[in-house]
Amino acid sequence: MVKKIRKRGISIQKIIVVVAQDRDGKMIARKAGTGRVKEEEIHKEDG
Repeated sequence: MVKKIRKRGISIQKIIVVVAQDRDGKMIARKAGTGRVKEEEIHKEDG
């Protein structure tokens, strides 16, 4: 009998969404990537 190996952690099927709100109440939400978030993905949307 072969056991299936389960991967642990954040799935690459999960979508990273960066959300921000300014002092006037305006909100912005952008897709930054998938899987585990990287600093570069967040700053790429900073622009």
